[in-house]
Amino acid sequence: MHRIHRKLGRALCNGVCLDAWDSCTYQVLVKNCFDHSPILASNSLRKVSNFRFFSMWLQDKSRLKLIHDSWDNKVVGCPMFILQHKLKSLKIELHDWNKNSFSNVHNVVLLKQSLLLGIQQTLETASMSDIDRLLSQEKITKVELDQDLHC
Repeated sequence: MHRIHRKLGRALCNGVCLDAWDSCTYQVLVKNCFDHSPILASNSLRKVSNFRFFSMWLQDKSRLKLIHDSWDNKVVGCPMFILQHKLKSLKIELHDWNKNSFSNVHNVVLLKQSLLLGIQQTLETASMSDIDRLLSQEKITKVELDQDLHC
Protein backbone atom coordinates (compact mmCIF):
# COMPACT_ATOMS: atom_id res chain seq x y z
CA MET A 1 0.00 0.00 0.00
CA HIS A 2 1.37 3.41 -0.99
CA ARG A 3 0.08 6.41 0.92
CA ILE A 4 0.44 9.90 -0.43
CA HIS A 5 0.70 12.61 2.20
CA ARG A 6 0.42 16.21 1.12
CA LYS A 7 -0.82 19.25 2.96
CA LEU A 8 -2.40 22.21 1.25
CA GLY A 9 0.17 24.98 1.37
CA ARG A 10 -1.66 27.68 -0.54
CA ALA A 11 -5.07 29.28 -0.69
CA LEU A 12 -6.80 31.21 -3.44
CA CYS A 13 -8.74 34.39 -2.77
CA ASN A 14 -9.57 37.70 -4.34
CA GLY A 15 -9.04 41.29 -3.13
CA VAL A 16 -12.41 41.47 -1.37
CA CYS A 17 -11.55 38.37 0.62
CA LEU A 18 -8.13 39.78 1.52
CA ASP A 19 -9.73 43.03 2.73
CA ALA A 20 -12.21 41.17 4.92
CA TRP A 21 -9.65 38.65 6.22
CA ASP A 22 -6.47 40.75 6.29
CA SER A 23 -5.09 38.92 9.31
CA CYS A 24 -6.31 35.46 8.41
CA THR A 25 -4.47 32.41 9.69
CA TYR A 26 -5.08 28.74 9.08
CA GLN A 27 -4.47 25.58 11.01
CA VAL A 28 -4.34 22.06 9.57
CA LEU A 29 -6.40 19.87 11.90
CA VAL A 30 -6.01 16.19 12.65
CA LYS A 31 -7.77 13.91 10.21
CA ASN A 32 -10.06 11.87 12.36
CA CYS A 33 -13.61 11.44 11.12
CA PHE A 34 -12.50 12.49 7.65
CA ASP A 35 -10.30 11.00 4.95
CA HIS A 36 -8.44 14.32 4.79
CA SER A 37 -6.94 16.88 7.14
CA PRO A 38 -9.51 19.67 7.57
CA ILE A 39 -8.25 23.26 7.49
CA LEU A 40 -9.57 25.78 10.01
CA ALA A 41 -9.26 29.38 8.84
CA SER A 42 -9.66 32.16 11.38
CA ASN A 43 -9.33 35.90 11.59
CA SER A 44 -7.07 36.60 14.55
CA LEU A 45 -8.61 40.03 15.16
CA ARG A 46 -11.94 38.52 16.12
CA LYS A 47 -11.72 36.43 19.25
CA VAL A 48 -14.85 34.30 19.56
CA SER A 49 -15.30 31.78 22.31
CA ASN A 50 -16.97 28.81 20.69
CA PHE A 51 -19.53 26.73 22.53
CA ARG A 52 -18.84 23.01 22.33
CA PHE A 53 -21.56 20.45 22.94
CA PHE A 54 -20.46 17.01 24.07
CA SER A 55 -22.77 14.05 23.50
CA MET A 56 -21.74 12.51 26.82
CA TRP A 57 -23.68 15.30 28.55
CA LEU A 58 -26.87 13.58 27.42
CA GLN A 59 -25.98 10.60 29.64
CA ASP A 60 -25.95 12.72 32.81
CA LYS A 61 -29.39 13.45 34.28
CA SER A 62 -28.13 16.40 36.35
CA ARG A 63 -27.85 18.47 33.15
CA LEU A 64 -31.62 19.08 33.13
CA LYS A 65 -31.61 20.67 36.58
CA LEU A 66 -28.54 22.74 35.67
CA ILE A 67 -30.19 24.05 32.49
CA HIS A 68 -33.53 24.65 34.23
CA ASP A 69 -31.94 26.50 37.17
CA SER A 70 -29.77 28.61 34.88
CA TRP A 71 -32.68 29.48 32.61
CA ASP A 72 -34.94 30.31 35.58
CA ASN A 73 -32.76 33.27 36.63
CA LYS A 74 -34.64 36.54 36.24
CA VAL A 75 -33.13 39.05 33.82
CA VAL A 76 -34.60 42.48 33.09
CA GLY A 77 -34.37 44.08 29.66
CA CYS A 78 -35.55 43.71 26.10
CA PRO A 79 -36.21 40.13 24.91
CA MET A 80 -32.98 39.91 22.87
CA PHE A 81 -30.89 41.10 25.84
CA ILE A 82 -32.59 38.55 28.10
CA LEU A 83 -31.92 35.73 25.62
CA GLN A 84 -28.27 36.77 25.19
CA HIS A 85 -27.70 37.06 28.94
CA LYS A 86 -29.33 33.69 29.69
CA LEU A 87 -27.34 31.92 26.96
CA LYS A 88 -24.09 33.48 28.17
CA SER A 89 -24.85 32.51 31.76
CA LEU A 90 -25.77 28.95 30.73
CA LYS A 91 -22.55 28.64 28.75
CA ILE A 92 -20.48 29.55 31.81
CA GLU A 93 -22.40 27.13 34.03
CA LEU A 94 -22.11 24.29 31.48
CA HIS A 95 -18.37 24.94 31.18
CA ASP A 96 -17.90 24.69 34.95
CA TRP A 97 -20.20 21.66 35.20
CA ASN A 98 -18.29 19.90 32.40
CA LYS A 99 -14.97 20.60 34.09
CA ASN A 100 -16.18 19.30 37.46
CA SER A 101 -18.29 16.37 36.24
CA PHE A 102 -16.25 15.04 33.34
CA SER A 103 -12.67 15.97 34.28
CA ASN A 104 -12.47 18.51 31.48
CA VAL A 105 -12.97 16.20 28.48
CA HIS A 106 -11.72 18.96 26.19
CA ASN A 107 -8.15 18.42 27.45
CA VAL A 108 -8.48 14.66 26.92
CA VAL A 109 -9.64 15.28 23.33
CA LEU A 110 -6.76 17.71 22.69
CA LEU A 111 -4.27 15.17 24.04
CA LYS A 112 -5.64 12.38 21.80
CA GLN A 113 -5.68 14.73 18.77
CA SER A 114 -2.05 15.61 19.47
CA LEU A 115 -1.14 11.92 19.73
CA LEU A 116 -2.98 11.16 16.47
CA LEU A 117 -1.25 14.04 14.70
CA GLY A 118 2.14 12.76 15.89
CA ILE A 119 1.38 9.27 14.57
CA GLN A 120 0.22 10.69 11.23
CA GLN A 121 3.34 12.85 10.91
CA THR A 122 5.54 9.84 11.71
CA LEU A 123 3.68 7.84 9.06
CA GLU A 124 4.69 10.39 6.41
CA THR A 125 8.38 9.53 6.82
CA ALA A 126 8.17 5.99 8.22
CA SER A 127 10.03 3.07 6.72
CA MET A 128 8.05 0.20 5.23
CA SER A 129 8.80 -1.99 8.25
CA ASP A 130 7.12 0.49 10.64
CA ILE A 131 4.04 1.28 8.56
CA ASP A 132 1.88 -1.64 9.76
CA ARG A 133 2.58 -0.85 13.42
CA LEU A 134 1.90 2.87 12.90
CA LEU A 135 -1.30 2.19 10.96
CA SER A 136 -2.48 -0.02 13.81
CA GLN A 137 -1.66 2.72 16.36
CA GLU A 138 -3.44 5.29 14.18
CA LYS A 139 -6.55 3.10 13.97
CA ILE A 140 -6.65 2.51 17.74
CA THR A 141 -6.13 6.22 18.49
CA LYS A 142 -8.87 7.19 16.00
CA VAL A 143 -11.31 4.79 17.69
CA GLU A 144 -10.45 6.21 21.12
CA LEU A 145 -10.83 9.77 19.85
CA ASP A 146 -14.15 8.90 18.19
CA GLN A 147 -15.39 7.49 21.51
CA ASP A 148 -14.37 10.69 23.29
CA LEU A 149 -16.03 12.85 20.64
CA HIS A 150 -18.98 10.52 20.00
CA CYS A 151 -18.75 11.16 16.24
